[in-house]
Amino acid sequence: MLRDYIAVDDRRRVCSVLLGKETAATPFGRTQRSRFDRKFSTMAKIQDWYVKMRAQSSKQATKLRAVNQLCARPNPALMPELRRLLDDPDAEVRRGAVQALSQMQSNVAIKVLVKRLSQETDAGIIEELIQGLGSMTIESVLPMLLSLLGAEDLTVRQRAASALSRIAWTSLADDQKARIAVLLGNWEQVPALGAKAIPAITTAILDGTQHTARLAAESLAKIGTPDAVCSLTNILLENSVEMPYRKIAAWALQKHHWDSLPEQTLGYIVVINSDWDRAARIGSAAIPALQVVLHASDGIDDSEKAKAAKALSQIDQVEARRVLCEFVLECSPDFVLRELVFRLIPWNEDPHLHDYLVKLLGDSTWRIRQIAALEISESSQGSLSAENQARHAIAREDWDAVSQFGATAVEPLMECLRFHSCANNVAKTLCNLGEQGVEALAETLRNPGTDAASREVAVMALANAGDTRAIDPLVELLRDDDMIIRQTAAWALERIGWQPNDAWSKAVITVMNHDWAEVEKAGMASMEPLLTLAQQELDCDEARGCLKGLLERSAPRASLTQLKALAALPDLAAYSQMAGITTYGEPPPAGDKNTENIRTLAKRELYRRGILC
Repeated sequence: MLRDYIAVDDRRRVCSVLLGKETAATPFGRTQRSRFDRKFSTMAKIQDWYVKMRAQSSKQATKLRAVNQLCARPNPALMPELRRLLDDPDAEVRRGAVQALSQMQSNVAIKVLVKRLSQETDAGIIEELIQGLGSMTIESVLPMLLSLLGAEDLTVRQRAASALSRIAWTSLADDQKARIAVLLGNWEQVPALGAKAIPAITTAILDGTQHTARLAAESLAKIGTPDAVCSLTNILLENSVEMPYRKIAAWALQKHHWDSLPEQTLGYIVVINSDWDRAARIGSAAIPALQVVLHASDGIDDSEKAKAAKALSQIDQVEARRVLCEFVLECSPDFVLRELVFRLIPWNEDPHLHDYLVKLLGDSTWRIRQIAALEISESSQGSLSAENQARHAIAREDWDAVSQFGATAVEPLMECLRFHSCANNVAKTLCNLGEQGVEALAETLRNPGTDAASREVAVMALANAGDTRAIDPLVELLRDDDMIIRQTAAWALERIGWQPNDAWSKAVITVMNHDWAEVEKAGMASMEPLLTLAQQELDCDEARGCLKGLLERSAPRASLTQLKALAALPDLAAYSQMAGITTYGEPPPAGDKNTENIRTLAKRELYRRGILC
């Protein structure tokens, strides 16, 4: 290509000029300079093309030659190649690209260098980037570096801060200097910046590591202005701040401003530092902080809460006792901690606490009701309504006294039906109260929200009472999903003397009683209870044998839902797997063969009806 523009004898010298290698020893000679100038613009394009090709080469030495040429003659037109070279895996190539960009003095070059500063990992090239940015116009570099101070990555923020501290420190405002000093960890310099540094230091306490937070908190305390102390106090009092950082704020305030702090802040400091003896001595000022500890949902274990409760019990004030009473009333049902706090309260010494004791008679925990009743028995303070007197008698398990309250005791007794330790006595007492008590138990059976244990207790109590008003809800329980409830209901109905008045009820009772001869006589009426029993008692061979016989005789009379359930009936292997039983290769029992026959007969009937399984 050079042959078209330069004479043959001068071609070598022109190439040396293009490559930046012209020396005094290689002058142009006979080639006139004016002629070369006329052709130079075209030859510069040729040189750019060569540089571009070299920059795209896969060889390191070739890319380094391209970088050296760009450093010798910066060309904004080759900016895409420089950007590509900045991402090169070779550090020397990236260093050369940074040097070439640093000579361009353009906004585009500044943006590229600032972006690379946030991505580079090599310490030497980071230094080169900072030097390159320092060689450019401050007015152009400053906004871009300041924008990096808000980056999510801490490393990026620190690099931007390092660059700003070295190349633009005098051009920065005090708050910007504070942010930079905090990012670089210049904690001796930070307090000298005064109030302007408070937001940056506060952010460092909340977002940094515990070590950084400790240094930042001490710097904030050293500033010593009301705003600085207020910022530390806010961190101390804010419940959403993690406990280690609140303790750091407490440590800084205690070390530098203990004598000037208000009493309530002192209370928070000693409590957060777990200084329980001093908290008790401070008195009323420590009550809010101790209350926060008692009601904390996480970060504080029960042993710390117990110590806080003990400190409150040592403060001889109504407010401290009220906090303890509210904790026993409102906290989660952790019986051990609640009983411990309960016993710390001087119930008999303060008449203001009687109302709390009365409320505890209706507590969700049986043990709390019992110890509340015991305290009321030992106290002569206050009076109880008839309903609370009934609760008091129930908690003392004085069932004869409870019966004397009549209908008034029904609701308090129903509250206690869920407590397993007294449920049987509660149910018996309800039956002894007559019509209203029996109706309340029957309503319990009708309510689907009642737990299974309470329903079972109610069924047994009604059965023992022999009251015929319980028959209707007991019959409904024959359809219950829980097999134990169905069996208990069948037993209760038989004990009451109820005689089934329809084929379905009779079939259910005979199935529940495992009277297989009567089940066979019941015919298709026993299909549904047999199917339910076979699904829940997987090892009941007799039930499956009866089902097989029913299908053999009356499969066309079975409903579609029943047939689908029978076609998917689980076998004994499923039961064994559920129960953790291993047969070790033994042949399946007869019940398993019955299951296979049942499924086959059900599928055959489904096919006959045109339904594919």
